[in-house]
This record gives sequence, structure tokens and C-alpha cells, in this order.
Amino acid sequence: MNYDNYKSSNEFIPLDWQFADMVVRRCDGDDDLRLLAAMALCAVRNSHSCLDLAAWSSRPAGYEDFLPSPLSPEDWLPVAERHPSAISQNASSTAPLILDKEHKLLYLNRYRRYEESIANAIRSRNTTSATAAPFPQQLVENIRATCRYFTKPFEEDRQQQAVATAVTSDFTIITGGPGTGKTTVLTVILALELQRNPECRITLCAPTGKAAARMKESIARELAADGSLSIADDAIRQSLAALVPQTLHAVLGISPETGIAYRNCQNQLETELVVVDECSMSSLELVHQLLDALPPTARLILLGDQNQLASVESGVVFAELCDCDSLQPHVCRLIENHRSKTNQPLCDFVDQMILEGQEQLSDTMDGMLQKLYNSQDGNQFQTIRLHCGPKNHDALKLALKNLLETISTSSIDFHRWNSPKSVEEAFSYSLQFKILCAVREGDYGILTINSLMRDLLNMEAPYPDGLPLIVTQNDPVTGLRNGDVGVCFQGKVHFPVADGPQPFRAFAPVQLPPHEDAFAMTIHKSQGSDYPVVLMVLPSLDNPIMTRELVYTGITRTKKSFFLIAEPDDKILKTAILRKTQRWSGLKYLL
Repeated sequence: MNYDNYKSSNEFIPLDWQFADMVVRRCDGDDDLRLLAAMALCAVRNSHSCLDLAAWSSRPAGYEDFLPSPLSPEDWLPVAERHPSAISQNASSTAPLILDKEHKLLYLNRYRRYEESIANAIRSRNTTSATAAPFPQQLVENIRATCRYFTKPFEEDRQQQAVATAVTSDFTIITGGPGTGKTTVLTVILALELQRNPECRITLCAPTGKAAARMKESIARELAADGSLSIADDAIRQSLAALVPQTLHAVLGISPETGIAYRNCQNQLETELVVVDECSMSSLELVHQLLDALPPTARLILLGDQNQLASVESGVVFAELCDCDSLQPHVCRLIENHRSKTNQPLCDFVDQMILEGQEQLSDTMDGMLQKLYNSQDGNQFQTIRLHCGPKNHDALKLALKNLLETISTSSIDFHRWNSPKSVEEAFSYSLQFKILCAVREGDYGILTINSLMRDLLNMEAPYPDGLPLIVTQNDPVTGLRNGDVGVCFQGKVHFPVADGPQPFRAFAPVQLPPHEDAFAMTIHKSQGSDYPVVLMVLPSLDNPIMTRELVYTGITRTKKSFFLIAEPDDKILKTAILRKTQRWSGLKYLL
């Protein structure tokens, strides 16, 4: 078989073939083994946990300009079996590749070990059913007494049921879209835990610094005077306020140079309860590292949105756990959107996009979009019609100008964005309106949009008043983290402080770690955030990253009004909604 075509294919990069050559040298292998090894690494580079031989082979010819598989899944198995020193069926071996023969999955060795480790840790906490018996009446009464929002009967309220499940189970998953009350549920859970044991050692964490900071802010809002908690005990309030969420990397002591965690099975975390927020953003390796460091007696609560974008690294662990049949007694699904109740057409569109299958969506797409466009409140969903061809900057700039005029109000006049009277006013513009792009580069990427916004607002100086900036790299010197957003005012850049003596920390521009303008950010970066007004900008050409999850994440960042820049026929939007993210994994079989 001639493999020259595969070596020159755009699907592979030189690293794939270097790895494949190493595998072949290990056992005097052949070209079949070389291609199989290259395919395995290629799959991981594309964020899969493993190579699914059946899925790879079933891709249509010409898919993404890639070559079809030269062998069927059944024909690949003998190739793997005749090279046992390179491909083993036992993850404890030293072979670089591991084969799951039954399901026709081929792994890099450590990724198979990650999945087995996660499955074992979850199973050890899944020995009893969280819903095997009715919850004690006293617990139900305590839950209802803890939160003013809980006015429905317990049997009709998924939030109350989620709280009850979490406080009676060693392992709980809470999934729901934006505005479904995950933070309210979490705060009540923590309050009940501290009522039960004031000395309970609680670890709060999230995959990113931005998500950890928002976790802290959300709990603080719940504790505010007009918040939901009705706990009378000041000691519990103080204990809740004192909890400091950290990144998973900080909790585990993961070295930025090596990726090795200081906390592991030999040096476990000293904790009794671990809560991970925005868990959908956690990679396969990160979840493995957490569970490896978790004491057997520690309880675990995972929160997130299974329909949101997955980690940019390998795996889609949270979504798999949410859909695992054996874990359903421990999975709590929050479905009522409390944040966007006034935007019912948009909520209905999001629900339909999530729940309907591929064929149903294809048949109902036009009707779904037409219903949105015809909604009574024109600000709920508007599409700015542009022929999104390359170098269409003048039309795009005009569209941005018209949009700022449309959304300006008596309290937020976007014409004054470049001349704020205070730091607070400067922040208000960035907090009220955000542009979300699918891509970073290109004519409809964040670099272009940020440049156009600067021009539109006459912000020519390097750090003009009102300019929003986003940090792109963690910095231990300043304490700023990747994803932190600040604004320029009077020659300094100001970042909000959640619980400090002053509401902002100011830095000279030279003190900042790597950063960039933040009128626009990628949809990936926006996860965990919400804004009253959102503009989503789609690229002019189709791109594999354009998926249903990307559209869902972008749309659900809005609390009130959503605008979309797309071509007149909505072709890119429709294509994206019909393209559901597929990540190959064997975790569901192990569980």
C-alpha cells in the first residue's frame, strides 16, 4: 500500500510522523503501523481522547479535504495485534499505544490510563443511589428555610432536589444553562454543609482564573442583603464569605513547566468537600489529576453546562458523565432560565437547538429562525445582514456604528465610551455590551473587530480612557490571571477587586502581563460570562470550529438583547447549528 498521499495530507503534521517512526522502530513495524500511530496522535491533537477506528473510517470521502481511511476498522485490528510491543490491550504495559479491541478504540497509553483512573474514582463514589429513598422531611424543610427563592413544592423544584442530592451523596453532578440557578443551589449547599459541620474543609475551584473569580463574585451576590439566602447565623455567612475559589491548577499545585501536579495519590488534598465550577471546560487530564488527588472520603460536586463548549484540550468528560446511564441518580438537571425570562423566544430557540436531533433541526431550522426574527420585541434577536466577504471592513464598521446607536440609552450612551468620567463609568460600557467572535484572526475575528472599534471610537493612543483590556497570561507578580478584564483610565489600567478595601486595583501599563484589547473576545473566552447586550460575529467562510456548542455558548451569554452578524441566507449559522461536536472517547464504556 502506498502511503505517500497520507504523508502529504493536510490532516497530519510532522510531529505525527515523528511519533509514528518512533513506534515503528520499537518493533520493526511496517507502513500500516506507521499510519495507525500517526492517526492516533492526530486524533489526540484534535481534542479526542482516542482514535475511534470506526468513526475515522466512516468519514465521507473528501471530508474537510482529508483522505479516507485505507482500511476498514476490522482490517486495522490485525495490524494492531501483530505488533504487541507497540500496541497492547493492557494500559499498565509500557507499550506506547493501547487498544480497546471490543470498541475499536486506539489510545496513546497515558490517555487510556486517564480514562481508567477517572472511571475507577467515579465508581468508588457511586455505590449508593442518591434517589433510592425519599429525602428526609427535615432536610426538605431545612432547604426551603435556607433560600427565599425556593417557593415551589419540593417535588416541582429541580433546584431544591439538586441541593438535597448534593448534601446526601458522595458524588453529585449539577448541570444547567446560564440563569438556571446553579450558583443559588451551590450557595445553599455550602450553607447547609456549614450548618451541619462548621469546621468542614471545603475546596472551591474552577478550570480558569476567570471562572474562579466569578464563582467568588456569585457567592458574594447571594450573600448580599438583597440576595436569596435567609440564614440567620452570621457565623455561617462569614464562613461562606471567607471561602476563596482557586484554579484547579493552583489547588493541585500543577507546575506550568512540566504539567506535573504536586497533589496526587501519594500526596492527597486535605479536604472533605471539593466543588468544581464550569467543569465542562476541564480536560481529560485535569479531571484525572483532580480525582487522583482526592481522598477516598472526600465528597465531590461538579457544576457546569454540558451543552457548552468543551475543553480546548482532549476530552469532553463533563458531558459524558452527565449522559452516563449508571450515574443518572447523581445527575441534577436545572432547566428553568430565571435570568432571561423576558426573552422567551430566545430561550425557546436555545432549548429547541439542544433537544432536537440532527434531522429534526434540519427540517425546522427555517421556522426556528423566522420565529426569532418575528418576535414582538425587536431587541430580542436581530440579525445584521452583511455579505460577509473578505475585506468588507467599511460595511462592518458601519454596522458596528449603527449598533452602538441602537443600544445606547439614557444611562449608557456608547458615544461617550472614549470619554468616561470615572473608572466605574468606563467599566459600565464593557459590562453592558460585548462582541463575541468565533475566530481570533481573519476579517471577522477579534483582532479585526477590536481594531475597527478603536477606529470607530477614536481611541488612537496606546492606552486611551475607556479602552477595555483582557489579560492573556497568568502573572504571579501582579496576581492578574488569564481572562481578567480591566479598563484604561487616566494613564492606568484598573481591575475590579471582589473583596478588597478598594473596588479597583490600578497598574501602570508597563506592569501588565501579556494583554490585548477586549471590545471583542472569542466565544471560548466568554464562557462563564454574561452581558445585557451581545453581538455575535460569524466568519465569512465555514470553519470546523463552527459547531452547535459554539453557537449555543455565544447566544446564551446574553441576558436581554442578542445581535448577530451573518450572511443574508444564514448559511454559516445553519451549518454550525447542524454540526454537533463529536469527541471520541471510551469513558462511557468504562463507566
